[in-house]
Amino acid sequence: RWNDLRETVLSDDHIMAVIDSMTAYLAPAIERNFERWNILGQYVWPNYFVGATYEEEITYLKNYITQRNSWIDANLPGSGNYCFSTYKNKIVISEINYQDDGSIDSGDWFELYNKSSSSFDLSGWVVKDENNLNTYTIPYGTVMAAGDYLIVASNKEKFLAAYPQVNNVIGSFNWKLGNNDYLRVFDEDAYMVSRANYNNDAPWPQLDNQQNETLELLNPLMDLNDPQSWFAGCPGGSPGGPYEFPCSELAIYEAENLKVQVYPNPFVDQIIVEVQDRIDQSYEIISVDGKVLLQGHFKNNTTIISAAHLAQGYYLLKVSNKKQTSTIPIIKERP
Repeated sequence: RWNDLRETVLSDDHIMAVIDSMTAYLAPAIERNFERWNILGQYVWPNYFVGATYEEEITYLKNYITQRNSWIDANLPGSGNYCFSTYKNKIVISEINYQDDGSIDSGDWFELYNKSSSSFDLSGWVVKDENNLNTYTIPYGTVMAAGDYLIVASNKEKFLAAYPQVNNVIGSFNWKLGNNDYLRVFDEDAYMVSRANYNNDAPWPQLDNQQNETLELLNPLMDLNDPQSWFAGCPGGSPGGPYEFPCSELAIYEAENLKVQVYPNPFVDQIIVEVQDRIDQSYEIISVDGKVLLQGHFKNNTTIISAAHLAQGYYLLKVSNKKQTSTIPIIKERP
């Protein structure tokens, strides 16, 4: 149980955030307290530590808790692996929709993906967010075959109205996902299977709720709690199936007879583009939601595009002249 909670509410980051939140909330009372009782820097029984300032007291508290947690981590008997399911890293959270106030009224939902080569019966598995009181039990008979996707919807009726073509959906879990939240999946023995601790602040992808963008997992082998593992998906997302690039809204760019070579692809800092004829050639790098992020003109047949500032993820490279257009999917990797 300790190892389970250390992943969420008893993690060092979460505890430090709670202390900071309480300190900010109590700020006026703190000032009044020490005006009434001027005891900063003075020993008061049975205090072990005496700080000269309130900030020093807070720092001592944080250091004590962090060291205490580390000691418990090292001294509890048994293996931490026992606290995790045998299904861990086989069923993963692959897409999250936590902003449903745009043009598609689907309610909140998220997607599971079976990345293993085996089928699994999810009967009796439990889904929770950050609040342990928000629980949803997966219905009896829910089976995911190898490579299957499954949507868990907050409101199944609304979801199906918005996505009538998606039939691999269960629900409803009847609570709203926050934009700074946990999603947790437990097996029938209450062991953790998958967890994503996400938010809408940098370095996480900032979603455009009017476009109904979703959080898409870049690769099912990546750490779900690393912001670099996620990107802003297509408007409307890709519920119930794999992410398809480019988005349907970008499919209007069709390659004709313009010969273009791009390398390396995937790239890290820069991408080299070669064209057969440099006359009136221009380029654009376009995000999956249709935003033009970079653009320029060719000075000769080869140009080097510096794209180190782009976030990790999928993009379109559009090369065109007055008569022809070629569009190539490109992938930005982390350094």
